[in-house]
Amino acid sequence: MAFSVLKKMGRAFNFLSIVLLIWIGTFIYLIIDDNYTLFLKPEFVFLIYAGLFICSAFFISGMFTPPGRLKISEIMNGLIILMPVAFIFLTGNQTLSSYALTKRTLMSPNLNPPESKSFSEEAEARKTGMPMDVKLSQLFRNWASYSGKQVSIQGLLHQSTENNEGYALVFKYLISCCAADAIPVGIFIDKKRTTGFSDDDWVKVTGIVNLDKMDGNDVVVMSLESIEKTERPSKNAAYLFF
Repeated sequence: MAFSVLKKMGRAFNFLSIVLLIWIGTFIYLIIDDNYTLFLKPEFVFLIYAGLFICSAFFISGMFTPPGRLKISEIMNGLIILMPVAFIFLTGNQTLSSYALTKRTLMSPNLNPPESKSFSEEAEARKTGMPMDVKLSQLFRNWASYSGKQVSIQGLLHQSTENNEGYALVFKYLISCCAADAIPVGIFIDKKRTTGFSDDDWVKVTGIVNLDKMDGNDVVVMSLESIEKTERPSKNAAYLFF
């Protein structure tokens, strides 16, 4: 039934043009409200515009090509080309979740001393008596600046850490290009303190961070003082870009 409908459409329209038109609409959707950042680092937005330009050029060219007899092989190839489109729209505003942790290696903190160390943030925190609000990317890149300090961090919660049943993980994904190369970055907290929370909840945790060893790797462990559930800051907040 579906193939017969596509064949009838193919007699009236160039089937490749239909596929290209769908991709044009997809690229426009990714550009609107920066939806592409759910999959791609912002600096690579030019790839989205390039894809839109190329598809538009081929679509315009195809308008001058009369439709021919549509083959089943052409239909199959077209549907395969459209599979990423289905994935993009089915994903919606969802980013990588804690499920992806099982397929990736957790990043270790940078143990080298920072080239330039600023104490303004720490001095301000001491003055107000409040912990430093730190991004996970800052914590891992400048570990020497935060080791043994009281900090507050936001991230996704994952309660079932492999081989470390007593710990839960508060994490985000560090992206250098796109979601496919995302590396999880996170800190371990006492799992007993996460009762009443669920995997992929957005949380804010506060406590003192120190270095520990797990399975031979350097990891950051927080002596948890407080944990609270928060709203997701933005649609792509699960990602850190560098």
